[in-house]
Amino acid sequence: MKNILSKRYVIKWTCALVLMVAGYTSNAQSNLKNFSGTWLLNEEKCDFGKLSAANASKIKTITISQSEEQISIQSGDSSARSSTVLRLNGRPSEQTVVTVINDIPNTSTNSISVKIINSQSLISTMKDQISLLSLSIKTYTISDDGQALTIAFNNTYGDNVLAGKLVYEKKKE
Repeated sequence: MKNILSKRYVIKWTCALVLMVAGYTSNAQSNLKNFSGTWLLNEEKCDFGKLSAANASKIKTITISQSEEQISIQSGDSSARSSTVLRLNGRPSEQTVVTVINDIPNTSTNSISVKIINSQSLISTMKDQISLLSLSIKTYTISDDGQALTIAFNNTYGDNVLAGKLVYEKKKE
């Protein structure tokens, strides 16, 4: 009888712990600041690293929409555009890139893992094992006032590393 009671306590405490952790995780996600808006690149505050400012032309403006379950990021133009969906509910995240070469659209999709650091920051990690052994890590951080967005990037392509920081300011509506 004593053994059964102790097993019941273990089961009750385990269930309580799981519920507390689940509540903490969902609460952390719902407390994430709102990244939504149209963001304009402030080239003077950026550290492009090996990426030239001219190469950054496709990311001068990004548009972000956010719900409790995901953050969607759109950038690019008619020759190359990127659509990134960062899911905050544990479901798979992905980036789709469409490039147009000689009027022929080419689409590629990569899986992304997302980790929420705190209410103002999250990290996305994308690995591409097929074309090159590449790894892309981006840290998205929004300022306290919600008017500046910093994207620190570290992209590794084989032995080459492309690292830097892009700073965006929220477009006044």
